[in-house]
Amino acid sequence: MGFAFGDGNISKRGYLVRLYEQNKEFIDNLGRMFSDCFGVMPKIYLDRYNNSYVLYKNSKNIWNALRSMGLPVGRKARIIEVPESIKSADPETKAWFVSGVFDAEASSTSFSEQGRHPRGYKYFEVKMYSPQFIEDVKRLLLDVSDEFRPLVYHYSYGSILRLNGIEQLKLVSSRLHLLHPRFSPPVHRSRNTGQGVNCHGEPKGSKPEGEAKAILRKDASPQGGGPKRPYSHGGLD
Repeated sequence: MGFAFGDGNISKRGYLVRLYEQNKEFIDNLGRMFSDCFGVMPKIYLDRYNNSYVLYKNSKNIWNALRSMGLPVGRKARIIEVPESIKSADPETKAWFVSGVFDAEASSTSFSEQGRHPRGYKYFEVKMYSPQFIEDVKRLLLDVSDEFRPLVYHYSYGSILRLNGIEQLKLVSSRLHLLHPRFSPPVHRSRNTGQGVNCHGEPKGSKPEGEAKAILRKDASPQGGGPKRPYSHGGLD
């Protein structure tokens, strides 16, 4: 669910659910996780204008499930907050949510600086428009482990959460569950329904009212066409 709060969207009109991603391998993996969560296979198409893939599904049940979890309708970048159900969840559930957000929005950077960091220096950061969301994610990280040392910076153009140094990156790898191929080495764990919760942030075995029960569609392979993306996505887009 965390990925949907980073690079997802539910439409104002109709019941269109979309996730955006540039990496083909990862969007295919998202499609399988989407199917595991909701029992229905989404479609995927390449948005050549934005050079990214769009995973989408028209479903009232799935739209309502995401909306009930607190995902805003339409443009969400400046108003998004971490859902109360996640804030009050156990640390492992919080770790899965943060992992989804990081898969969508985070980057790992390495640089060298003569005199100060001649052997290189690494940091991990997330950029978002919403200062409240960044503060919420900081709190979740500290709930997952008090060894995290998140630094938060607020600017007129957005907010940044940063973890500095190799030890913090090691902590990200050991305490979170990142799946995106851009993180090296990738954490190869199967993200099923959230290690103790289902896809809707509820205890395993519970299902939201009206949960999608459609059977997997064999003809839902990635293809062109589909609904057009209304605006650019991402942390500070």
